Amino acid sequence: VPGMVKGEGSFVAVAFTDRPFNSFREMSLGPKEIQAVFALHRYLLNHGVIMIPYGLMVLSTAMTEADVDFMVEQALGGMREIAKGAK
Repeated sequence: VPGMVKGEGSFVAVAFTDRPFNSFREMSLGPKEIQAVFALHRYLLNHGVIMIPYGLMVLSTAMTEADVDFMVEQALGGMREIAKGAK
């Protein structure tokens, strides 16, 4: 499953696309990509991580390294689940 993660400041955008983008407005997502990011959104919510449905997350200076590690681990788990479904 192709994908990219882009960030600026405290914002992080996750996109299931191989088309480059520099901002959320430049993301060109079709139905397949939108379905994948919605699946990741649901997975993360069910695993204790809040993500805006269109693939946006906000980091904070209040987050500990353990918080960020947890978020990344859950995101990887969600991406693995999506990849299984794409086969």
